This record gives sequence, structure tokens and C-alpha cells, in this order.
Amino acid sequence: MNGQSSNTPLQSSIPNVLMTNANDENQSIRVESVILEADSHNWVANNYGKTSFVLPKKGSVLNNDGQLIWRTKWSQYSIGTNKSATFPRESGGVLCIKSCKLFLDGKLVSSNEEVGKYLCMKNKFLPYDAQLEILDELVGSNKDYSYDATGLIELGEDKRMGESGSRDLTNLDEGTVECAVPLSQLFKLMGDTLLPTSLRGVLRIEIEWEGRFTELVCEGGAGWGGADRVGVEVVRPRLHLDYIEYAPEIDMALKEQIASSTGMTSPFREPSLVKKTLGALGAGANVSAPYDLELGFMGRSVMKIYAQKLSVDNDANALTRGGRSDGLTAEEIQLVVNNKTMFDRPVEKVSEMYSYLNQTGELPFNTLPATSGLVGAYVGGGGDANVFNDSVFLPSNVAKPTAQTAVTGVRNAYQGRQRWLGFNLAQQRLGADTPSNSVKIGESPILLRINRGNTGNGEESANDARTRSAVNVNVWVESVNALIMRNGRVEILEV
Repeated sequence: MNGQSSNTPLQSSIPNVLMTNANDENQSIRVESVILEADSHNWVANNYGKTSFVLPKKGSVLNNDGQLIWRTKWSQYSIGTNKSATFPRESGGVLCIKSCKLFLDGKLVSSNEEVGKYLCMKNKFLPYDAQLEILDELVGSNKDYSYDATGLIELGEDKRMGESGSRDLTNLDEGTVECAVPLSQLFKLMGDTLLPTSLRGVLRIEIEWEGRFTELVCEGGAGWGGADRVGVEVVRPRLHLDYIEYAPEIDMALKEQIASSTGMTSPFREPSLVKKTLGALGAGANVSAPYDLELGFMGRSVMKIYAQKLSVDNDANALTRGGRSDGLTAEEIQLVVNNKTMFDRPVEKVSEMYSYLNQTGELPFNTLPATSGLVGAYVGGGGDANVFNDSVFLPSNVAKPTAQTAVTGVRNAYQGRQRWLGFNLAQQRLGADTPSNSVKIGESPILLRINRGNTGNGEESANDARTRSAVNVNVWVESVNALIMRNGRVEILEV
């Protein structure tokens, strides 16, 4: 990569007891676990919710293994119509989380926007077995699939309503689906350091929830109508926290350093969201358009960039909702950093895009086959196993947008819907996934260049509504901030 690296890499002055990596120091510690109920939880029906937690001051530091836990239920429906609802299979309940903020002493220390969509992408860096056996249980997703006798992909069956692990939501408290997300996923700060509890001021976490049915839930059952799409609600949010108490001499040394004028500095990663829109294409033949998306971040240290594309014509995709990234017909991408392109030519092959995305994670990106490839309304022929065609069926007890058994919309709901973009700007591409492994941006803004057309490669449909519509783009830029702790207080510095 032709980026300009920093001449003086950021070094942490944080003591070993606050580092999140293992060390061999002899320490005497005690761990206290706390289940913390919300201080306030408000819900506006069919709109949004907001929850606030005030964290108690215990021990020496707040450990980074805490979790946000909540339940979700379908709060309203027409009784007697045999209806149910489930989370989208690919994302599960993480789409419930709209944004999160961490405050200390009244200062905004860390925040994350469109968290659910961001986590949909991040969770795919887990091995497939872990997604299936662990993640599906934690967030209420279902990534199980197999191949049928003809070689076509067949989505795995859901557990039936009322069974343990069911993703069905009802209006009964005992029918709610419970989800859990690590706090280190919500706040990168908590993954990069441990927070001392002796800092002055109140430590507060605020969660904003997505409350719109069409953003969260898939319909299941029979006899659906638009008027029946009502009421989804998050109930009983809480935090599971671990506090670590060090030996008295270590605890005292830590408090003295934080209270001193020298203090300590801890770098951490912070994802910042940039929203852009690609305009709609004209209806003529061979129409194409380039877009330069200016991301900014001049003078900042940047590690990674991720992009999600949501076609406006399918923004309320009934099966995947917002937990997707739509592939564009004839898509080409380039990234310009410090006035130099990261690639010697535009990247147009999906396999190359997938490769660059893979470089951003410590583990490979694992998604359902066929969901990052072809786009448009192309119907595979000759038994092509890499596409969804009209012969795909969903099991009868899986959430679906209508009461029909053969769900032909599955192809367009999943095919080409997991084409996330990712770029690793780190000086060392493999390993060393730490805030110090970043690139300094000069006086020119980062540019994400996307080219799209309405004529595909012979396998993609051309000139249909989906390929021409406007596209909303969410870009998360993971930059580096520094948490400065001195005189018992905190300051945030953009590095």
C-alpha cells in the first residue's frame, strides 16, 4: 500500500495491569461479577427505545468481558390469526442495537453508530462452526444450510415455536428471544484497555434501540397483510459485568499514577460512521457512473475501513433486512489514501474484493455461499449450484414474507447480498491488530471510489429496477484515539 506511515508510532504508557493481552506477572486478584439492571428504559412503540446504565465503582478496573443482554418480543398482533415473527436468519437480534455511547465524568469517551449493521459484518469473521453453534445461540440467528440432491443451497430448518432456541417472537413474556453481545464489540475501547474505576465522575452507558418492525423482524405464519405489521419491543436490558480487584500495593500504585499530573495514556480504536448516497442510474443501455466518496480523516491515524451498500429499492428486504450489503452490477472499487491509489487498477472481480475484506480480520470472512457473488434477477441454468434460482424452497416453519410455500423471492433476498467491502491500512497486514499498527493520513482526505453500471457480465441482469436504484452507503472508518488519564480525570485525543 502506498500510504504515508507515521514517523512516531503511538506508544502506550499504560501499565501492564491495564493491558488486555496476557502477561506472566505474579498478581493476586479477585473478580466480582455483577448483573446490572437499567437505570432507565424507555420505549416508543414502532419507533425506537433508549436505555441508560450507571456503572457502580467496584474493584480496581472494569474487565473487558462484559456483555449487554436483552430480550425482544413482538408486542402486538391480531390474536387468533396464527402468526409469529422471527429475527432475520443472517443477522439475528443484533439489528436491535441502533447506537451506543460511553460517558465518563460527563464526557463522551466512545460511541458507535448503526451498531447492528456493523456487528452483522464483524460477526462473519468467526469460523462457520462458531457462527452456527455459538453465535446463533447468542443473537438468535440461524446460519445453518446444506445442499440438496440437485446441488442447490437449502436453508436449514428453524426450531419450531416454543422450543428451546426458537427465534420466534410472541406477545408473551415467556416467548421472548434473549440475545447477548460483548461490550468489547460495542465499544472498541473496552477491547483495547481496561477502565480504572478510581477515575472521577460517573461511568454511564447509553443504548439506543431500533424499534421499527420493518428494520428488525421477518414475518412468519399465514395470512399476512400490511396492517398486521405491528409492535416489536426490547424488554429487560441489563449488563453482565466483571470487576477486577488487584492486590493492595498494585491497586494503590495504579490510583497514584492516574491521580498524578503525568498520568497515563491508552490508545484505542474507534469506528466512525460516514454516510453517503450513490445516485440512481438512468434507464438507457450501458449506463455507468463513478462516485468519489470523500471520507475525510486528514491528519488522523487510520487502521481499517468497511463499507455497506443498501439498495434503496430493496431497503426493507423482507428476509435479510439491514443485515446485508448489496452487490452492484458491474461494480468497481478503488481506495485513494494520501493521493495514491491502494491498487494499481480498479478492483472489479468479486474474488478480489473478498480477498481485501479478508485481510481486515484476524480470521477469514465466512458467509453463506452465493451471497457475495452475482446480483440482479439472473436465474441459474444447467444446475448451477452457485446461485439461487426459482426451484429453491424454504421449510414451512421458517419465517417468510408471504404464505406461499415456494418462496421465489429468496434468490433476490440473499444472492449478492453479503458483498461487504473492507480495506486494511495497517502497516503490518497480518497480526498486530493493535492501535499502534495504523497509517497516518496526510492533508488529503481518504476517497472511496465506486463505479457501477446497469449492464452486467452476461450473468447479471441489466437495466432492471434494482440495478438502477439509488444506493445508501455506510462507511465505518476505524481510526485511533487516545484515552488520557491524569489528575483523576479523562481526556480524549484524536491521534
